[in-house]
Amino acid sequence: MADSLHNANRISSGKVYSPRNDFQGAPAQTANMAKTADPNHLRAWRDFRKLTQEQLAESVGTTKAVISLLESGDRQLSSKWLRRLAPALNTRPGFLLDFDPEDMDQEMLSAILAVPKSSREQAIKVLKAFGTGTNG
Repeated sequence: MADSLHNANRISSGKVYSPRNDFQGAPAQTANMAKTADPNHLRAWRDFRKLTQEQLAESVGTTKAVISLLESGDRQLSSKWLRRLAPALNTRPGFLLDFDPEDMDQEMLSAILAVPKSSREQAIKVLKAFGTGTNG
């Protein structure tokens, strides 16, 4: 009974949570806002690998239209898409979001991508040693 009375007081006071409250006063997100909020470098990587949208689409089992939407930001480049596209572009999923291939040292990039998983820990230690100028 006390719980019912307490809930009734909350309702009458207007302090009840409502999902509608989350949207009051929030501006509607437009397609352009979504594009600028989540930029990616998919097109730069595709161009860098000298692939057409059709070739990339075929290699990942989709259509040119979908690749176009992903490149423009009209369709979100989700983790699922990142995992599908990265191998076709011979890169890492995170690189599609974070790095334009033209802004990277290509020799270093190729060397990093060639390191097998079993040797990565050792490679990281070596690179860190070069960065600090130490021998160990």
